[in-house]
Amino acid sequence: MRRPRLPCMHSSSGDCRRRSRILTALCCGHSQDDVLLAYQVCFDLFENEQQSFSLQVRSAARAS
Repeated sequence: MRRPRLPCMHSSSGDCRRRSRILTALCCGHSQDDVLLAYQVCFDLFENEQQSFSLQVRSAARAS
């Protein structure tokens, strides 16, 4: 089964907060698929984005 391509993440402060809210919601999801999708988004974030953007997403998630 081919996994869907996730949209590219752009590095703006509003986008960081939005991405952190999405990840938080997926991590708190009630299905295993939600949690697995959160892990995949994190892996994609780590592999494809600049470290500064990844750190901003992490900081925004911790603050929420």
